[in-house]
This record gives sequence, structure tokens and C-alpha cells, in this order.
Amino acid sequence: MDRHDNTERFEGLYEATYQDVLAYCRRRVPIDDADDVVSATYVVAWRRLDDVLSADTPIAWLYGVAYRTIGNHRRGSGRLASLRTKLRWSPPQRVVSPEDEVEISENVSRALGALESLTPKDQELIRLAVFEDLSRAEIVVLVGLSPAAVATRLYRARTQLRRAFDTDEGGPK
Repeated sequence: MDRHDNTERFEGLYEATYQDVLAYCRRRVPIDDADDVVSATYVVAWRRLDDVLSADTPIAWLYGVAYRTIGNHRRGSGRLASLRTKLRWSPPQRVVSPEDEVEISENVSRALGALESLTPKDQELIRLAVFEDLSRAEIVVLVGLSPAAVATRLYRARTQLRRAFDTDEGGPK
């Protein structure tokens, strides 16, 4: 079939089911979010037009897609709320003497210098673990390595980082 035929088939499906899918979504998510969920549902329907049209009941097929889309939407909203909470939190402020501030600044510079001495891949693993506060399981998913490989590489990278940090000031502390 050509694109024109697909467009007509999709428009027929859309006109026949839109109000029902919209009502389904509005009963499950805030009204402001319902249009986004409906749009995402029809994007899937367009991509899988033959599947939806060959289904025994296309509306049930669309409800299934909407159901999964709503689940994704809720998980995303939860992650966003968690991130917003995390960004609002700030560590308690402590009074730092000028001497301590100089020492802290020097240590930060040494640590960043030591980090730069690692390979780019090891630097990224350290950044993911320390700066992004990701668990090993999350790092595994992100970098596509096995859990054992991530554990080993993180251990080695931390050891090299510690060694580089210590030797920057003339020896281990």
C-alpha cells in the first residue's frame, strides 16, 4: 500500500477511536497530561498500523498501548519529581575558615588532576559513580558492561585515582 492509503486508513481509525482513547486517558492521568498520552498512543498506532487494524478489536489494542504509555508517563513523572526534590536539597552549610578553604581548594585541584590522569573510560566510570551517584547496577545498564566488569573496572579506577592523588603531594598519606 502507498502512503496515501495508509493515511486514509489511519485517519479512519483515528476518527473512530479518538474520543474513546481520550476518555480512557483522562480517567487515568491528569487532564493536562492526557493529550500527551493520547498523542504517544497514536504515534505507536501509526508505526504499527497494520497490527492495530488487523487486531480483533482495534480499540482494545489502542487501550493496551495507552495503558503502557500511561505507565511510562507515571514512571517518568516519578523520576522527575525525585530529581526536583534532589535538586532542591542542599547540604547543610558549614562555616569554613580561610585556611580550611585553601586546603579544600588545593585538595579539589589535586583530585581533579588525579582524575585526569586516568583513561577516559575510567574517568567516566568514576564520574558516574561519584558525581552522578549511580549504583553499580545503574552503571552496568548505562555502559553496557557486565556487572563483574563494572565492579573490576571501578575498583581499578579508584585504586589508580587514589595512587595518583597520593603521589601528587609526594607520597601516600
